[in-house]
Amino acid sequence: MAEIVALPTRGFLRIAGGDAEAFLQGLITVDAKKATAERALYGAMLTPQGKFLFEFFLLREEGGFLLDTPKARLADFATRLTLYKLRSKVEIKDVSAEFRAYASYGNHAHAADLPNEAGSMMKHRGGLAYADPRHAGLGVRFALPEKEAVEETGTLAEYHALRITLGVPDGEVDLIPDKSFPMQCNFDDIHGVDFHKGCFVGQEVTARTKHRGGVSRRLVPVRFEGIAPEIGTPVKAGEVTVGEVRSASGEVALASFRIEDLEKARDAVMVAGGVKLGVLS
Repeated sequence: MAEIVALPTRGFLRIAGGDAEAFLQGLITVDAKKATAERALYGAMLTPQGKFLFEFFLLREEGGFLLDTPKARLADFATRLTLYKLRSKVEIKDVSAEFRAYASYGNHAHAADLPNEAGSMMKHRGGLAYADPRHAGLGVRFALPEKEAVEETGTLAEYHALRITLGVPDGEVDLIPDKSFPMQCNFDDIHGVDFHKGCFVGQEVTARTKHRGGVSRRLVPVRFEGIAPEIGTPVKAGEVTVGEVRSASGEVALASFRIEDLEKARDAVMVAGGVKLGVLS
């Protein structure tokens, strides 16, 4: 049976108007033309230097697009988009008060099952249901009208543990604004960059990293022999620091490793915060 959990830290931006698609197309890492009401895209907006700024799920709706993005940085995201607006026929509006984000995960919550029972229920309530584009194992996400609350049957801890074991980063924790490069955060593995769409802000650096094999660091799922330590805890092999703990849930976490350092440390005992860990296969 699929479980349902609310995602309270997510908010929503509406990008509407006759130029909405063309406006987004030149800014974001994914191809806005491919987004539909039931086929969401996951992408980001980058700096001109190719560093991460904002992440989002992109859905098409009548008259434009709906972006599911972190509430904490939503105002900054809207401000940055407005800087690029110029004379485009585009309206950028915070509609977080209108929607609530949910995820359905577990058995019968896969892309091939849409519309499943939960998906049908959500859409009948006036919401949008879509397969999580990052990984089929993450099930289905929903944008549901605020007044149509749904009973939760799962937990955020379970949901994030699943996400971590699948190697999928949390944009609110694992990606650091103005510092992280998307390719070092597995964006090529989670369909977060469309390398065939043409130009976008930061495209040159991102494409060069991809095609020249310049990815030197990765987020890797690990399991601890106990509860994972807090974010930022160094991972050590002996006296040598080889990585850093990022998002965690229970005994599993994503750790950021230099690929070269990880290969050297695979046969060594790795410890973070005094707790032993091993890389998940």
